[in-house]
Amino acid sequence: MKKKSSVLIVGAVIVSAAMILGGIVLAREIERKPATVLPSGIEVEVPDQAIDNSPVLVKGVIHGGFVSDEIIVKFKGDVKPFRVIKVSEGKVGEKMKEYLKRADVEYAEPNYIAYALMVPDDPYYKYQWHLDNPVYGGIQMQKAWDISAGAGVTVAVVDTGIRKGTDLANTCFVAGYDYVNNDSDPIDDNGHGTHVAGTVAQSTNNSEGVAGVAFNSCLMPVKVLDSRGSGTYAQVANGIRYAADNGAKVINLSLGGSSSSLTLEEAVAYAFGKGVTVIAAAGNDNSSTLSYPAAYDDYVIAVGATRYDETLAYYSNYGPSLDLVAPGGDLNVDQNNDGYADGVLQQTFQVRGKTISWGYYFFQGTSMAAPHVAGTAALLIANGNATTPDQVRTALQTTAEDKGTTGRDDTYGYGLVDAYAALNWTAGPIDNPPTVSITSPLDGDTVSGTIEITADATDDVGVVQVDFYVGTSLIGTDTISPYSASWDSTSVADGTYTITATAIDTASQTASNSTTVNVDNYNDPPVANAGSDQTVSDSDGNGVETITLDGSTSYDPDGTIVSYKWTEGTTILGTTAVIAYDFTVGIHTVTLTVTDNGGLTGSDTAVITISEKPTTVKCWSASNLYLYQAPDQAKKFCKCAQGTYGYKSYKSNKSTKTVFQYVDTADDITWDVTSFSSRNPVYSVTCTDSKAYPTNVDYTYPK
Repeated sequence: MKKKSSVLIVGAVIVSAAMILGGIVLAREIERKPATVLPSGIEVEVPDQAIDNSPVLVKGVIHGGFVSDEIIVKFKGDVKPFRVIKVSEGKVGEKMKEYLKRADVEYAEPNYIAYALMVPDDPYYKYQWHLDNPVYGGIQMQKAWDISAGAGVTVAVVDTGIRKGTDLANTCFVAGYDYVNNDSDPIDDNGHGTHVAGTVAQSTNNSEGVAGVAFNSCLMPVKVLDSRGSGTYAQVANGIRYAADNGAKVINLSLGGSSSSLTLEEAVAYAFGKGVTVIAAAGNDNSSTLSYPAAYDDYVIAVGATRYDETLAYYSNYGPSLDLVAPGGDLNVDQNNDGYADGVLQQTFQVRGKTISWGYYFFQGTSMAAPHVAGTAALLIANGNATTPDQVRTALQTTAEDKGTTGRDDTYGYGLVDAYAALNWTAGPIDNPPTVSITSPLDGDTVSGTIEITADATDDVGVVQVDFYVGTSLIGTDTISPYSASWDSTSVADGTYTITATAIDTASQTASNSTTVNVDNYNDPPVANAGSDQTVSDSDGNGVETITLDGSTSYDPDGTIVSYKWTEGTTILGTTAVIAYDFTVGIHTVTLTVTDNGGLTGSDTAVITISEKPTTVKCWSASNLYLYQAPDQAKKFCKCAQGTYGYKSYKSNKSTKTVFQYVDTADDITWDVTSFSSRNPVYSVTCTDSKAYPTNVDYTYPK
């Protein structure tokens, strides 16, 4: 279903999360806080340049392994502690097995390779306390880089675009899009997106500038915010969908808005559904309510910001939707005493007229925190130990450095992201919950006495036990299949009860199945229904009238009716549920007796009244011809002609005729009439049934 963005966004505008905060480094902030730009000679000016989208793959960290044509063997009693044995290429495992079978061999193993911890040669890496530092550790990047650098993973930076400076020269880029200017050149004209992109994948170990978290990953620039750092929800939603449709495995959203939106929520849900891990900044309002889309718990990993000392930054949002925290900086302090305010350092630029002025700037904000997590997600996906959004979330959350209250809390979420620990996370085997099904009694069964309740239960690892309940009361436990429990139903009153079987597996996961039974230990008598009393007339005057008696609505509450008997006094009238019987004129009391399958009986009576056929009298003669024109005369005439006292209208002639009138217009028995001459004689009366009754016809009463 198409949705108009003008309706859904309700004028909401997303502002880059870094720019929400007054202390963020914009041009005016750089002038006010000169400590946020590194010393003279580091800031460089380069002409404006578009992003080169051609892939540039950087050789990354060597991954762990072993020599493919050598094994180490320790011989029993050998003077040497071990010996290195040459083997055929690729035969390490095979040769190890051969040596291990020998009686003179103590052990045999691969000749593993060890590496020095990777420390980038980027000259300003020493100022990137947020990646690694000797006091608090940052997010443990130096050990993490020895495992993964993000190769083969595309991270979409949905932001103000990216401008490719000198320290992104060796970074891999893939094609992006500009939803602000609606073209394929998503170049940054603000600086925010470039700074964010640097944290994700700044060219690293290139003897220049600073380092990035996942420097061997590829960046996808998607511009949804303009030069002021703002954009519509529609632009952001389009950017998210573009990234999901064009190969991004991670999306970084260092932006946020204050209003919820179906357009935005459906976009992150779409990306999540396509296997994309979505990371978003929590917002910089020092509020317990997160910005959107970070607040969409089901689809987004929400990231708050910490300082150098790993406490929550004063501006960071927090609350129930917060998942993780990462370094976002605090430009008001220099806790590490390096001579600079404690911001997140990356290369970006200022626009000075028509000149792009580059430099390495310290920024602060949850915008700066989010790309640390996005980069770490890329490391995990490249490493292969977490590849789906759910796995990435689990790896990041379960390995995060716990902060604040033990366990997850609303200030730090699950804690500070730890890239190295996350790369060592492994998904445990999937242990699905058990299944259970009650096999006896069946749903709706009627039970009595002591019954055996049986159930089937299965689990991919193992079923520990099955508990049986009647209502909420535990009546038995079984640990061996087939699972069963006995229940004495006489311990409860007759009625309807729910039986439940609950299976528990080795991981304490449970599953339940219920059935409803009717307990009937005491035979209740049947309920007879002879039908309503009936009053009829002897229609043909022969003194007998045939009456139908229906007892089919009789019932037995806990069994079945096996016989019916209709009697009048000692006379049996019939032995089926429904009978037809000829009754003479008079009053008859008929009794229906029903018997159930337990031998109990129930009875009911009905009174049948047969009245004589009434004697009819002529209440109007056709020879009268005309009725006197008066309302009460018309009413009486309709009582005679139609049977109901009352009329609607009448027709008369404009002449003088002999007319007849009833002597008593209210009596139902007396139909005497008198005649006299009168003008406007009535020749037809329309009665309450809307039919016209002429006055020149004989009528009798009763009908």
